Amino acid sequence: MAIGTRYTEGDKSYSQIDPAAEAREQAVRQPISAPVSRIARLADRWRTAVDADKPEIAACLQVHLLTQANAQAMMGATSQYDAFYREWMIGSLAISYLKARSGLVSQHGADTVQAWLRTSGQQIAETNIRRLASGKNDNHLYWGGVAAMASGLATDNAKLVAVGRRIRAAGLRAVATNGTLAAELQRRALSFHYHLFAATALSAMIALDPSSIPSSQRAAMIRVATFVAREAGQLDSGVLAMRTGVAQSAEDHPHQFYLIRPWVRDTATIDVLIAGVDPTYQFLGGNLDWLLARLSDPPRSRRPK
Repeated sequence: MAIGTRYTEGDKSYSQIDPAAEAREQAVRQPISAPVSRIARLADRWRTAVDADKPEIAACLQVHLLTQANAQAMMGATSQYDAFYREWMIGSLAISYLKARSGLVSQHGADTVQAWLRTSGQQIAETNIRRLASGKNDNHLYWGGVAAMASGLATDNAKLVAVGRRIRAAGLRAVATNGTLAAELQRRALSFHYHLFAATALSAMIALDPSSIPSSQRAAMIRVATFVAREAGQLDSGVLAMRTGVAQSAEDHPHQFYLIRPWVRDTATIDVLIAGVDPTYQFLGGNLDWLLARLSDPPRSRRPK
């Protein structure tokens, strides 16, 4: 896939963006991500279309998915950067598939698409099981869990869903009592960004599989979401600025805040940050309403006052 890093060479905290590397990565990633975004838009069109229009949209969506499957898209992941990007893209595609699944399962080539998604999910799951076994417990692991779980749900593969649950449990166990995540504290000026990025993935895994969440995991999700919401209003003076020794960079992907909002009682800071922000996110299959609706029992509504 030839994905590389956007960070300055030698930066062990992965917090300093190299403009030249970022420009190079944009050119490499765009041909991979453009079809993923197109599929997400079509899946959202299918969801909101009147019944009479759905068959035509589903047929068009299937053509795009089948093109990816026949090309064995993203099967050439050879580096860790390839693997990370593949997780984001496969997670998005699997969520898009789930949104329109009832219109896709009877389409020509449905078995081919499902086989490709299943194999992609299995390879991602194997990579992340190894990462977890080696002691890696960070946002990359959680996004691998999103891809594994979504692929499992899209293809009725219980083993992949179980891997997602295992990763979700590991991630939520890593949330400290004050809501911080040890791995993301290492990211210097981007520590806030990666706490939000990690929390977004953890919330997405709950939304994908909302019926099996023990109270301890809900409590951990509330802690990390509440912490992120509080830190969002004090980037230069909060816990992360104090712990890392540097002011935190402002978040340039505010649509992620939609995924932590259901877990936070005081949403004032978040509401300011998402005012006018379209609730779409490519890494989570486009329009976020589908995932947010699956967080059907917002935990803040059950808290004692």
